[in-house]
Amino acid sequence: ASRISIWMFYEADQRFHRVRSINAELTAEAVPLSDPIIHRLLSGPEPVPAEMAQGHSLIAAESGSRALQEITQAVLYVPIRTGRGLIALVALGSEPGGERYGADDCDLLRAIASHVGLLLSYAHLSEERTAAAELEALHRFAAFYVHDLKNLAARFSLVLQNAEVHGDNPAFQQAAMKTVKQSVKKLTELTAKLSMLPSGDEHP
Repeated sequence: ASRISIWMFYEADQRFHRVRSINAELTAEAVPLSDPIIHRLLSGPEPVPAEMAQGHSLIAAESGSRALQEITQAVLYVPIRTGRGLIALVALGSEPGGERYGADDCDLLRAIASHVGLLLSYAHLSEERTAAAELEALHRFAAFYVHDLKNLAARFSLVLQNAEVHGDNPAFQQAAMKTVKQSVKKLTELTAKLSMLPSGDEHP
């Protein structure tokens, strides 16, 4: 049976990692951008036959890195691109019976890859919009509570300032205690609301 594997680009290490594999062992190997096949795929949306990258001057610069062709033994590589460039590729083994992939096959694979890339672009855009909406909501939330906290701080500050002059006055003492009591109640309510918010470590 033909071997098929899917490789995704990881920005963290600037390499392509095999994330799915059919009829082939899934290993932890990764391929750098300097790989001949990767370099060829970076240039456009066309599927790349393995022989087109033969003898390319670029080789994997990192020590210990095996070439993509050596790892996959594939005969055709199909790029998946979004607006950010090459984000994934599909490595295809030979067709059943050993036939080569023809022009019609490559056209169909290119069209499928283009559609997949478009869907991934939409998904990425949706994630960005969701993140932007969440950030805007957080800013509004923070502004609301910061306003309340500033008011409470101003109350305490005013009590302290007046205490230096009227601290011995029983009427001031009574009014100050009332202000402190109200402020503490308000602060307790704010703290309770904050504690009910989901933390960043929680997942739905």
